[in-house]
Amino acid sequence: MKTIEIENSVFQALARKAVGFGVTPNDVIKTLLNEESPNAGLAQPNPSPGPANEPKTDRETHPLAVLVDSPDYMRRDCKGRYFAVLQFLYENDKGEFAKLDNYRKGSRVQISTNKDAIEKSGRSTWPQILDGTPYWVLTNLSNYRKRDILDDILRILRYPNDVITLVVNSIPDVGNARLLRKYV
Repeated sequence: MKTIEIENSVFQALARKAVGFGVTPNDVIKTLLNEESPNAGLAQPNPSPGPANEPKTDRETHPLAVLVDSPDYMRRDCKGRYFAVLQFLYENDKGEFAKLDNYRKGSRVQISTNKDAIEKSGRSTWPQILDGTPYWVLTNLSNYRKRDILDDILRILRYPNDVITLVVNSIPDVGNARLLRKYV
């Protein structure tokens, strides 16, 4: 291992990219350099077409990816990020978002235009209004559950896999969220 010096702003940018599931700044740099595998830089056979090799979405231009990469989004806590994604989905396509009315994951109603539907679906649900919408959202969730729900919702709304992965990985484990706040 070599030690390098980088500017604080560069470190902060790496910290923003190193979110979730044990991603380190070193992993981010390797990804940016396209050296994830020992065969990087060698000619690779063309992959066969299919769902596993679906074309990547341009992260620079996809509106949801732009939101998730924004400094305002990264400064939010996990609940704030969860609500920001739901808010984006509502504002982006209210008709598609309507599919999520009375959406259940497990036995609890997660999203509904009826606050009582959420409250009656379990204990300690603490529904909160999604600002600017007629929808209520169950708020007593672990970060793991937030990731699981966002993954499910984005698949229902037919978002590309790489955007789903980006969004899901933007909700860190509790320990990672504390660590990131220390450095950002």
